[in-house]
Amino acid sequence: MAAPLSVLFLNPLGEADWGGVETWMRELARGLAAGGDRVAACARRGSRFLARFEAEGFPVETLAFRRDFGPLDLVRLGRILRRHAVDVVVTKLDRGIRAAGTAGALAGHPSVVQRQGLFEVRDGFRHRFAYRFVDRIITPARCLEERIAATGVLPPDRVDHVPNGVDPDRYRRDEERGRALREELGIGPGPLLVNTGRLHDQKDHLGLLEALAKLPPDTALVIAGAGRLEPRLRERAAALGIRDRVRLPGHVDDV
Repeated sequence: MAAPLSVLFLNPLGEADWGGVETWMRELARGLAAGGDRVAACARRGSRFLARFEAEGFPVETLAFRRDFGPLDLVRLGRILRRHAVDVVVTKLDRGIRAAGTAGALAGHPSVVQRQGLFEVRDGFRHRFAYRFVDRIITPARCLEERIAATGVLPPDRVDHVPNGVDPDRYRRDEERGRALREELGIGPGPLLVNTGRLHDQKDHLGLLEALAKLPPDTALVIAGAGRLEPRLRERAAALGIRDRVRLPGHVDDV
């Protein structure tokens, strides 16, 4: 039987940010802990990410992420890695990779695993330099695995396609709760579409509004998420004549 691992989830996002990768990290942390591995989290002080890991009983550490290669951050992160005897750092974004890789050089070189939900090859030293530190990329879609491997940033045998796991019991229909939620949102009994995700251009919510406009007029849409795209979505819904069929409740904890 393999020895338990010490895994650190390192997240460089802002204080209020929470998205699909963060949900994946939390689910993975739960599974690893249930299997006997040691799990800790590190992110910005006061972040939603840290609050949720702490609420589940995981040890948490703070890092300012002031700037790339900031010596104070790197020294602190190196100490965190040593304190938890970290074997694997699971992170996201180039900034997370660079922090984990450079600090890891001071702390015994733990493996660095990046979770990629969207991949773009960018020019520049910092982007190229980041991937010198990555031991493994995990991505949820086969097409992304093939795309990343084709770029050559890592050998194909170090890029893995691992579908997201979902516990279906958490999403069983509750008719009474559903009726209450429709009433709360002012939605009638017709077909209801629900989308979850950050309000960002890459999610193409504007395309979703275009599609809704072509559906029967009793079809409603709820987009659960927050982001800078919200004003544009409200304007586009009004221009398409579907404003009364769209609900934007913002960030929702209990999807």
